[in-house]
Amino acid sequence: MVYKYLDLSSNQLVGRIPTSLGKLSKLYVLKLGNNKLTGNIPLEVGELSLLSELNLASNKFVDSIPPQIGRCERLITLNLTRNMLVGKIPPDMLSLKSLENLDLSYNILSSQIPPQVGGLTNLQTMDLSHNNLSGSIPSSIVQCAALVSVDISYNRLEGPLPNTKAFLQAPYSALSNNKGLCGNHSGLKPCSLLSQIDGKNRNLVVIISIVLGSFFLLTVVIIIFVIFPRQKRNTVEEERDFTKDLFTVWSFDGKMTYESIIEATGNFDSSYCIGVGGHGSVYMAKLPSGQIVAVKKFHTLDLQDDVRWHDLRSFSNEISTLTNLRHRNIVKLYGFCAHNRHSFLKG
Repeated sequence: MVYKYLDLSSNQLVGRIPTSLGKLSKLYVLKLGNNKLTGNIPLEVGELSLLSELNLASNKFVDSIPPQIGRCERLITLNLTRNMLVGKIPPDMLSLKSLENLDLSYNILSSQIPPQVGGLTNLQTMDLSHNNLSGSIPSSIVQCAALVSVDISYNRLEGPLPNTKAFLQAPYSALSNNKGLCGNHSGLKPCSLLSQIDGKNRNLVVIISIVLGSFFLLTVVIIIFVIFPRQKRNTVEEERDFTKDLFTVWSFDGKMTYESIIEATGNFDSSYCIGVGGHGSVYMAKLPSGQIVAVKKFHTLDLQDDVRWHDLRSFSNEISTLTNLRHRNIVKLYGFCAHNRHSFLKG
């Protein structure tokens, strides 16, 4: 006898499915749902190459789904709901071009939905609810153009919802109780830009961000420790050279004259002060040579280096101007001192 249609569902069958099942090579339909069958789904089910419907729902099957089911190339309906199946969804099973109805709900399936799901081009209904699936929904699922009904609720799925009619028009109950789905659905939050990038590209974005961030930090370090000290060193050297030039213009021993003025004014004691202005005070000093001179001491300002350097330049310009002036009402300039401690003119 050649069996083409075998329906033993809703009985009290117990035990395992015999491996001899694979000898029913002419079988079109096999229904064993709503029984008390246990053990593994036999690998021999893959030998039923003409099978169009396989229903093993509501039993007590354990272990993983045999990838050999992928050999049933004419399979239209596959129903394995309400068992205790574990492990991954076998990618080989997702190459069934004729499959229209897939129900793997109410099991303990884990890991991600394989991207090979995009190969189910004739799939119309898909129920993966009440499992332990994680990760994002593969973008390849948009290739399932015939898909009209989905249920992925009660998993740990996250990331963007596929922009297809089946997902966008699904009731929120078919999407609820997941880890973090987002998208253009009334029951979900909008996706951020990063969440719209798939796993591989997201890792690439993270790597690029780290590289660019490291490059930026390296650039900042170079600027702080190489360029700025060099500029400051150049400014200090220029200031040092400039100060040297100030004292060589006058053809006198600057150090000796400086010490003579400090001694002659009692280190600029107020008793020697003969006048006070907005920028400094004027002192009378009698030098060891007997020469009496007027010394204008500028007020000390605690300024930053760049401001002090600017004032030093201005001070130099005034000295150059006074040096070239000759007038009976203007005291002749004999010399000056530009120092962090004291800055004054000698006339």
